[in-house]
Amino acid sequence: MPVAAPPIPLDRFQPRLFHDIFHHVLNTILVFFIKLLETLFVIGAAGYVLSVIPITAYRLFMVLFEPVGPDEESPPVSEAQHKVS
Repeated sequence: MPVAAPPIPLDRFQPRLFHDIFHHVLNTILVFFIKLLETLFVIGAAGYVLSVIPITAYRLFMVLFEPVGPDEESPPVSEAQHKVS
């Protein structure tokens, strides 16, 4: 059965070691969150590129290439104007 290590006496406590461990843990947590934010940004950018841009391009092409007939060049006539004439 393993025996627990004896506690470190206060006179042997090394503040530099504590600082290094704390710095390492904090750095690990920060790197994790930075990588998480980068991943979410890439997913969001890919979602934008794969959804919004093609839909906008489709709508633009529909407007640019819609058929224009002779009736569509003149403004529409309202029902009130039909009754007058």
